Amino acid sequence: MKRLMALYRCGLFSRRLVFLQACVLCLGCDAHRVPVRCQAPLSARFRIPYDVSHTPPENSTTHAFTNLMDDQGLHWIAPDRRGGAYGGGGDPSFYFVLDLRETRTMPNLRVKNCLFESDSQHYWVENYTISMSNDPTANFGPEEVTGTLKYIYTLQDVVVDLAGRYLKFEVNTHGAYSACLHYVGVGV
Repeated sequence: MKRLMALYRCGLFSRRLVFLQACVLCLGCDAHRVPVRCQAPLSARFRIPYDVSHTPPENSTTHAFTNLMDDQGLHWIAPDRRGGAYGGGGDPSFYFVLDLRETRTMPNLRVKNCLFESDSQHYWVENYTISMSNDPTANFGPEEVTGTLKYIYTLQDVVVDLAGRYLKFEVNTHGAYSACLHYVGVGV
């Protein structure tokens, strides 16, 4: 009952189960009985709204890039490049630009890679480059962040720590057939 009352007091009682679970966890374990102020879970901090300024190519309308804007089971798949010059990576069209609606220092990006049971080695993102600009089509960089996404189907936090209004995410290498992402969230 104490936990239920604490949930009610922190204002998260009527929110989604995800918030309810996080709030229960942040109240402290039974051994310590240390109440702490509830806060939204980490996933809720990746809710900075954004618009898409440049959409990468899409395999089909079913696999549209806008599927990345929420973590609801859909995904973006780029067109197949197997057997061609860009098999495994290097296609200069495999990038997207997010409009953060204002100039800001962007500390984090939250990404979920694709991973399918039957063809997981074929569609996913491996290496990437992130840069920012105040122009949607030019002047990205010279500072950039490069990295490798883990080959897992869980949320991964990418430290960006760059400033600008527009964020450019370039797919450098990908699965044997093409690039695929499940979710992209912008965080504070």
